[in-house]
Amino acid sequence: MAALHNIFAEYVMRPNFNNGISHFAIWNIIPIILLPLICIGVVRLWKEKKMHLLAAIITIAGFWIAYTYTEKFFIIEYSRLVAIGSVLLVIVSGFGSEYLIRFLKRPSQVKALEKIFLILIFIWSFSYTSHTAWEKLTLTLDREHGSHTEIPAAPANQYITGDDLRLFSGFSQQRFIAPAWKGLVIGAATDNSPLESKQSVISNDILSYYTFITADCAGKKSLAEKSKLVYAYSTHFECPDFIPLGKSSEGLYLYRFFRE
Repeated sequence: MAALHNIFAEYVMRPNFNNGISHFAIWNIIPIILLPLICIGVVRLWKEKKMHLLAAIITIAGFWIAYTYTEKFFIIEYSRLVAIGSVLLVIVSGFGSEYLIRFLKRPSQVKALEKIFLILIFIWSFSYTSHTAWEKLTLTLDREHGSHTEIPAAPANQYITGDDLRLFSGFSQQRFIAPAWKGLVIGAATDNSPLESKQSVISNDILSYYTFITADCAGKKSLAEKSKLVYAYSTHFECPDFIPLGKSSEGLYLYRFFRE
């Protein structure tokens, strides 16, 4: 049983580096205009008994729904599932559009429909980067006093801001904890050492930011002492051993840890 458990844990269960539940609603990933075509495409796959594609769609849909409610990943991570599933669903929408075209008997009607579709895509493409659907791809984290939802940074953004440099300008070669994507760039730019950083050629994984931020005050103090932490750059919390020094425009607070 132990060997079976080890195999299951290593090859079936996948790590969740976000330490929370991500929300990737399909209407925020795939253009809404394609959703009716996807439904028609699924019906066509069923009627034409293309069970291999239909089985793939059902499997992806099952995983997609399950990952909406659990932090556990099985076989494939959520982000990869969404990427692969989105491509497959777009392909299925092609079956749906072809099925619709069959009902248009006149070639002129088909050409008119194609032109309208291309014009709509062309117009929509100019405003694509200004859409705010990415704000709805949130991450829910369990905290001591309830759940907390984090909103992602914009797709085209600067990982390091002027506030980051200002807050970290008064010291160097100090240990700090911050969100992994912040830890990497701040550490490189300010000559400080993040206890956790985003995966790269050189990465740190001494203390998990999620472990730190979800701990109570006594836990935070214990973790800081064990890891020789000096600064914490995180969302807001109130603990007597951590003194706030400033706040960034992104809502991150810089705290100094004072040992007794």
